[in-house]
Amino acid sequence: TFMSYGPDLEGLDDYIPFFVPFQKNKIDNGGGDDGSARDQRTSLYARWVFTKAKAEVYFEYGLNDNSYNFRDFIGAPDHSRAYLFGFKKLVPIKNNDSEFIQVGAEINQMSQTIDGLLVRYAGSFYYHGEVRQGYTNNGEVLGAGSGTGGNLQSFDISWVKGSKRLGLSFDRLEHNRDFYDLSGFGYAKGGSRSWVDFALAAEGNWDYKNFLFNA
Repeated sequence: TFMSYGPDLEGLDDYIPFFVPFQKNKIDNGGGDDGSARDQRTSLYARWVFTKAKAEVYFEYGLNDNSYNFRDFIGAPDHSRAYLFGFKKLVPIKNNDSEFIQVGAEINQMSQTIDGLLVRYAGSFYYHGEVRQGYTNNGEVLGAGSGTGGNLQSFDISWVKGSKRLGLSFDRLEHNRDFYDLSGFGYAKGGSRSWVDFALAAEGNWDYKNFLFNA
């Protein structure tokens, strides 16, 4: 995907950049980019459903600052990376095909790695380089709920029957780890604690005739 400001879109190749070479060394104008005021973000997503086991796993791995060439990627595959990994599993209750216990977990890692802090700065995931406001609308990030530079681990367990679901969820949210490290609170202060929230919630969906209630 490419992010651009409206006034910087001048031709068809700016609106539809499908034919831009993927690796930066193919379009380098001396500054590591093609000279256009835009940012490139690369990601790979996969989801696998195990039908008989009533389970699924999914992941996404993305780069905010695309590698200069393949050698660059091999040398630092975690440069500017973010990733998401999760799974869900339905366990039948007493071999009942209509009632289940659903178990799920997800990890969303948005903060920079040590490569971005000590070797080559990558910027936080949703903004970088030419487009400093990044993937936002009126100042609000359009991506992960944990925000840019934040990390989230979540776990949930619930009872499920049709559209009905009652359960509990637990979240651990590490707020803007990038700011914490880059401002010097982490390494310079001997690893003092960053801002971490823990949240426990009750969740539910319940259908009645043509209505679906959730809380």
